[in-house]
This record gives sequence, structure tokens and C-alpha cells, in this order.
Amino acid sequence: MNKMPIEAKDPIYREMMLYYDKKSEDFDNYWNSAMYLNTEESKLLIDERGKVDSLVKYFGKGNCIDLACGTSHWLAFYYNNCTKITFVDQSSKMLEITKKKAAGLSNYKNNCSFIRNDIFELSNINEKYESVVIGNILGHLSDQL
Repeated sequence: MNKMPIEAKDPIYREMMLYYDKKSEDFDNYWNSAMYLNTEESKLLIDERGKVDSLVKYFGKGNCIDLACGTSHWLAFYYNNCTKITFVDQSSKMLEITKKKAAGLSNYKNNCSFIRNDIFELSNINEKYESVVIGNILGHLSDQL
């Protein structure tokens, strides 16, 4: 199958990639900070994020795939539940941050693999997965999907 390289997509897609590459270094700070919101929204975000974090620690089993992984905010919560994790993101800079996080975990070289690709164009994966992490996906949807 001869697909266009990820960089050769339409201008909106390229603009989104520039945004994620630029945002990647500060993405975790943005996610972990509610300072940009008003006080009521901030309390709600922190409360909801805490609830999701506490649920994710029970998630995952076997061979897991983390789609649109970004910087893999939830990795530390679910990693110990999985035997292998495949991370997929279209941003190479987001994947680099994920690799750094994974490198701090035990036996990551045998348990983790990284794929730079659009999650909607994954076709050559021949593995089966027992669990899937997919968070913050709405920003990847467009009118064409």
C-alpha cells in the first residue's frame, strides 16, 4: 500500500501537527495546571481529572495500545497492568516525551513500542490487543471522518 507521508496531508492537518509539536513541551504542564481557568472551572477540572486518574490505575491488561497517546499522561497509572504497550501518535515530539516517560519504567525496551502515525490510518498492525487507551481524542476528529 502506497500512502502519502504524514507530512503531505492537507493544510489543516499540517497546521494541527505544527500545533501539537509546538505544544508538546508544555503539554503536561497544561494538563496538570488549572491556572488558565476560572476558579469554578479549575476545581471541576482537578476533581474530574483526579477521578479519571484513580480509575485508570485499574485499567489495562495484556497487550495494550495507547492511541493518540500524546505525552501519555496515564502511563504511570496503567503500565503495571500490561505486559506490552504500543504507543501511537502523529506527533514525533509527543512520542519523544512518551519515550522518556516509558524509559523510566522497568523493562520498557521489551514492553513498549512506538508508532508515529495517524490513528485513523493504522492498517499494518498485525497484533491483537486486550486493552486500548484512548483519551483526548476529540481534537483529532474532523468533518471528513
